[in-house]
Amino acid sequence: MGNTGIDRDHIEELSKRERSSFAKARPKSRDASKASSNVLMWGVPMVWQAGIEGPFSVFIEGGRGNRVIDIDGHEYLDFSMGVYATLSPGEPCLTMVDPGTLPDTIR
Repeated sequence: MGNTGIDRDHIEELSKRERSSFAKARPKSRDASKASSNVLMWGVPMVWQAGIEGPFSVFIEGGRGNRVIDIDGHEYLDFSMGVYATLSPGEPCLTMVDPGTLPDTIR
């Protein structure tokens, strides 16, 4: 413990426990994250996303409004200004679009 009164060993112990718990509860996201690293730099669509969620990225299956659900069934509040919910397959305004009407550059 330093002169701050913070027990850094205890913080590291808690962090390891939480990373392990996170990984055990999200096996599908862990596998998808590993597979995505073959096609995406660090397994994420935008480099700034690497490592911000935990030991690997969470993969979103659906969402609506400010709620998203990952491929392991966990529900989250979307604090990213609705980015994940509006880009997910579950958003009705996006699922109603006929892919044939989109330009080739965004298909």
